[in-house]
Amino acid sequence: MTWWVPVLTALLGALFGGLVGHHLAIVRTRTEESRKQAERHARFKNVLVIDDVGRRREFTWAGFDPVEELPESEPRQLYEFAEVLVSAIREYSKLEPVWSIPDRLAGEPVFELNAERTLRWRLLGGGQQTVPGHQILVITNRPASRR
Repeated sequence: MTWWVPVLTALLGALFGGLVGHHLAIVRTRTEESRKQAERHARFKNVLVIDDVGRRREFTWAGFDPVEELPESEPRQLYEFAEVLVSAIREYSKLEPVWSIPDRLAGEPVFELNAERTLRWRLLGGGQQTVPGHQILVITNRPASRR
């Protein structure tokens, strides 16, 4: 931050009875939050972004991005989106994603990130497209199959 911003804020606050100073503090807080969000986004350089009927969804895994830094929320069911995601992972990473039993993972779990990249959750599936699955989507170190 440059030196003149706090000086100008204090000067304007003194001149206008604190009203302008209060307003500038709010602007500064939003700028600080924007900077923090930009830093979070910069740490995640390899995010796989998929448009899901107008909704931006972001996915990643350990070894690609620092997902272990984020708190984990309850797993999410993929249902029919699983097929789209698995195909996209194969194309994007050139590695093979598989469904794995939660207590014996056969690779690195794939996580979906929230828009702010402050939360992650594992992805469940492996069953039929309309029935909840109980397996976790993981990415292996095997080359992607040609499906």
